[in-house]
Amino acid sequence: MKANTKVVTGKETRLSYFNGWKPISINGGDEKYSTQILILKDDLDTLAAIEKAVDAAIENGLAKFGGKKPNKQAIKLPLRDG
Repeated sequence: MKANTKVVTGKETRLSYFNGWKPISINGGDEKYSTQILILKDDLDTLAAIEKAVDAAIENGLAKFGGKKPNKQAIKLPLRDG
């Protein structure tokens, strides 16, 4: 059974680079809807939920990594500190 990889963010989030009205192509790729979500650093509950979902996604995708769990620093993660 696959673990849950979905996260509902807290109320104190904002959207940036919102492309939700129509899909756009980035660097000539397929058109997709996208956005960046800005989360406060002190919203520890949301950040912990995202970390848990990332861990679940890694576990669900072990076949892509040849059955070995990759180092988190070696893969592109969804969280950025800016």
